Amino acid sequence: MSEKFVNNKIKSSGILIIDDDVDYCTTICQVLTSQGYTNFTTATRSAEALSILSARGEDIYLVLLDLKIDKEMSGIDIVKHMLNIHKFHVGIVMITAWGTGVYADEFLKLGSEYVATIEFMPKSSYYSYLLHEIEEALILIHKKRLGYLYMSAESLLQRMDSIGLKLDQISSKQFGFLHQLGLDIVRIILIAAAVVGLLHFGIGDLIRRIIGK
Repeated sequence: MSEKFVNNKIKSSGILIIDDDVDYCTTICQVLTSQGYTNFTTATRSAEALSILSARGEDIYLVLLDLKIDKEMSGIDIVKHMLNIHKFHVGIVMITAWGTGVYADEFLKLGSEYVATIEFMPKSSYYSYLLHEIEEALILIHKKRLGYLYMSAESLLQRMDSIGLKLDQISSKQFGFLHQLGLDIVRIILIAAAVVGLLHFGIGDLIRRIIGK
C-alpha cells in the first residue's frame, strides 16, 4: 500500500467539528483545507451534531468537540451519548476555551471499544499541534476499523465454510447429481448473494447480519 494512497485515505476521512463558535468552526475548516483535508462538516448545536452522527456515523472517523456547546448538551454529554449508540470506531479530540482539570480527567476516562477519547486540549493550542493530533487520531481509527473488518471477514469466511460443509453433506446423501455438476455452481450462487448483499446493505451492515451481531 503506497504512502500516497494512505495519505489520500487519511485526508479524505470524515471529520465532524462540533462547536457553538461559528468563527472558530470557520477557522478550523480553513486550516484543514490548507492541509489537504477534503471531507469535513460542522455542527453548532448539539441536536444538529447528534443528527449528523446518526445519519453518517460510518463516515465519521474523527470528532473535534467543544466542551461547552449549548444548554441542551455539553461535550461530555455528547461523548456519553456516542458511547451508548455508536457502533463504528471513531476518535474524539476535545478542544475547549475552558480549563482542563477535572473535565480532562472525566473525558479521557470515557473511552470504549468503539469510541476513543484521544486528547483534551485548549483552543489556544497551536494549529500545528492540533493538526498533528488529527493525523495521529485518523491513523489510529483507520487501523481499528481495518482490524475489525479483518475479524468480521474471518468470521464471514468461517460461516460460509460451515454452510458449504452442510451443503456437501446434504448433496452427498440426497442430491447425488450435484456431485456430477460440481459444487462450483453453489459457490457461485453464494458469492453472488454476498455481492448483492454488499450492494444492498453495505459491508458493515451485511457483516453484522451474517455474524448475528
